[in-house]
Amino acid sequence: GLNLGPLQLVLTLMAEGTCPGLYGPEDTAPIVQALLQEHQAIKRSMREELILQRFFQFVRNDLHVFLMLGPPRRQGPRGLGLPPLTATALSHLLCSLKIYQAWSPEALQELASRHLQSKLSPAWWVSSVASSLQTQQNLLQCVARIAALIHTSATIYSTYLAAHLPLITPGSFLDLLDTFAWLLVSLQEQNRKRMDQMKLALHKMGEVSEKQQAHSRDVRVLQEKLNIIKQQMLESQRQVEQEKRVLKQHEKECQMYEARISALTREREELERAKELTMKKMSQDYRAALASLRPQDVEELRSYRHPPEQVVWVTDILCKMFGEEPGWENAKQMLCQEDFYQELVFYPKDTISTDLFQALGIVVAENDFRVPSIKSASQAAAALWQWICAIYFYHQALRNWQPSSERLERCDAQISSEKAHLGRSRLRSETLRDATRAQIKELKETQQHQQKLLQQLTQSLQAREEASTVESSVAEHMADWTVVTQVLENRHGTVYGDALLCAAALTYLGPFPPARREELLGKWQAMCAGARVSPGPDDVRRLLQQELPCPGPASCGPPLLPVQQPFSLTSLLSSAREQRAWDRAHKPKDPASRLAAVLLHAEAHQRAHRWPLLLDPDKQATVWLLTAAPPEEEESQALASLEQVSEMAEQGEYEKMPEDNLEVRSLTDPDLEQNLLSAASVGIPVLLVDFEKNIPWCPTLQQLMQKETLRGGKTLPSETSSQEISVSSSFQLYLCAKIPLEALEAELDPNMLKRLNVIDLSLSPAALEELLLREVLRSERQEILKHRQALQLRVVQLEAKLEATEEELVELISQPQRSLLEEENFMPMVQLLQTQIQALRATLQHMVSLHQDQVTLCNKYRPVARLGVALHQALLQVGRLHPLYYFPADDFIGRMRQALVCTKRPDLGKQESLDA
Repeated sequence: GLNLGPLQLVLTLMAEGTCPGLYGPEDTAPIVQALLQEHQAIKRSMREELILQRFFQFVRNDLHVFLMLGPPRRQGPRGLGLPPLTATALSHLLCSLKIYQAWSPEALQELASRHLQSKLSPAWWVSSVASSLQTQQNLLQCVARIAALIHTSATIYSTYLAAHLPLITPGSFLDLLDTFAWLLVSLQEQNRKRMDQMKLALHKMGEVSEKQQAHSRDVRVLQEKLNIIKQQMLESQRQVEQEKRVLKQHEKECQMYEARISALTREREELERAKELTMKKMSQDYRAALASLRPQDVEELRSYRHPPEQVVWVTDILCKMFGEEPGWENAKQMLCQEDFYQELVFYPKDTISTDLFQALGIVVAENDFRVPSIKSASQAAAALWQWICAIYFYHQALRNWQPSSERLERCDAQISSEKAHLGRSRLRSETLRDATRAQIKELKETQQHQQKLLQQLTQSLQAREEASTVESSVAEHMADWTVVTQVLENRHGTVYGDALLCAAALTYLGPFPPARREELLGKWQAMCAGARVSPGPDDVRRLLQQELPCPGPASCGPPLLPVQQPFSLTSLLSSAREQRAWDRAHKPKDPASRLAAVLLHAEAHQRAHRWPLLLDPDKQATVWLLTAAPPEEEESQALASLEQVSEMAEQGEYEKMPEDNLEVRSLTDPDLEQNLLSAASVGIPVLLVDFEKNIPWCPTLQQLMQKETLRGGKTLPSETSSQEISVSSSFQLYLCAKIPLEALEAELDPNMLKRLNVIDLSLSPAALEELLLREVLRSERQEILKHRQALQLRVVQLEAKLEATEEELVELISQPQRSLLEEENFMPMVQLLQTQIQALRATLQHMVSLHQDQVTLCNKYRPVARLGVALHQALLQVGRLHPLYYFPADDFIGRMRQALVCTKRPDLGKQESLDA
């Protein structure tokens, strides 16, 4: 903002058009001279003070000032935070005054209501949940109200977490609303597809009994349909023949128009060639005359005080060409103009008036007589005279070409007219051709339909006998699918609350530790249930509830926004296939780590306004973004695969692991510019590490950081080619900083954090415990670790195969274009799938039992891992004393690995054990 002194000067400038010290005595003379030249209406005899007042009036009229003041402090008559006199003067000069305040919960609710109304069509609100307009408005208000409460709660929690970091901003609220809108549509569509599939399967089973009664009537109905189809085919054949004859006539008409256009085109090309030759000759003569005229010639003419008569004669003609009165004084003033030579170069020779052309014709007629005398007087005047003659001859040739030009225009008009006739004729031909094709296609379809009816007629008796057998086979699964359909219908009623909580988790939970994430989710669920909860942290109350017996929460009536019970972000934002892929790669399985992984892998990041910033002090970004297992686990996976091939060969193929499609780049990479352009053009996600380092960004990264501008097909300039590169809609940028949240303020600009969605990937205590347990087992009982991992891989593969087989059975029955009675392989396929499902369930149960036995053996070593976690937690408390006391989990695991080596080999020295 401005200080009071500069603000006073600005106010004076706004009121008077000037301020003290703005113009000195040496500035007034040029201002007066420039104003007189620009405004010819001002009298030259006017006093200098009056001319300056006119200039100041122009300044006031053209001055635009935009002031941004600080927050109002109720000082002055208008509450602008200024002294009374200054505020009063400013209020009289301002055309508008706007005061911006922080968002209140009511304002957030109103914003959410309007934003969601614009994002979602009424069809998404009027559903089984909202059956009337009033219910639709109530639902919208509930969503907006809870969204505002969630944003307020997250803002308060972020203040306690890092008061000086803008982790939650108004932009985050917009991300919440946009993510909710996208998730709502996605979850509804996913739920609808699954429900439609289940209902279709139940409907197919209901059709079986109806088909048994309908087959006796099919024979009579099919015979009647065959007679009708035969008549339709005869009528269609007659129409096709008629349309073919008409089409031939239109094609002949098109050929006639094409011949006329070809003749006119040849005539036009001849005229164009003649025009090109003429214009080339005129341009060459003019360029030669222009080349002989140099800026030095203008300078030479400008230097004359008393020019010769021949020079004055030439400059008088030049004055006529520029609309000035003849005479040396006017000519000299015109020659002294700045960039006058450029005005000669760009003189409008194509648009000379008739009077000027005739006047030039008179003087140019004396060219042979005048040239020697002009050259003897001044070479510069001779060059200028040569340029004047070239202007005349150029325009003379242009006027001589006018009849041919009119003829060329007539050719163009005739060609356009003929093309229009040709276009209309072709359009009629195409319409007839399409109609003919449609008739032929319809005739073929009718023939095919006739063949199908004949086949159905021969199979009706056989299908009636098979109907009873099919009915008994498919009815076995009706109970299970009925239960699944009921569950899906219940989820349809909670989809709005589920989508809102998922969107809130993706938008706000990233920077918080696992305990706070769980606490916030619990509070948000209570808000959806209509309970009154404190928006901020209430650690004391939670501790008292754990220590002292207290009654449960009072009933709060019907929920404002129902949510799934029990609520699970993992089941809503991730799939069973993705979870199995993580299990096969031996990713951490604790709920906190899986929640962080879900926040990281959510597809909604591509549609948000901010890129994710991963805080990765424990090097977990590549663990979750890369699908491949760590190198030390490849041996156990290979062992498991070798032992499993023989057992799984008869049950089908493995569920394929998704391929890694991620580029890991460093901010210090010299080729970062080209790598980012390449990845953005093809849509490959990029993990940019070392983001916390103070290194200047390349231009491509600077543009990519403006994520809001990438929507709608944003292009980036390429250094290797002149063409711009379009950013793919599937491109995703992950920014990674290997620092904890506490060090974020010292390393990164807080203003930049407003454009980023911070996600803390620090290891949870449970994940660290599992890693430490793995190190203990690798040192003490490596065979148990390998066996557990092999069994885990087998369990995952069996679960995948069982799910695929059950899904195959559902698809077999719920095919929308397949009749169960008409499928001859339906019964063998059902029996085969049922046998496979039973075998897979038995094998899976056995493998789960074996895996649980191995888990029990591994748990005997878990106290050591828990002790290590407790030690690391204590070290983290020490780290709060000073930033130099930093104990990352990766280093702690390495130290524990060294300690385990020492215990296994006591004969090693201290230095040797550390080196190991």
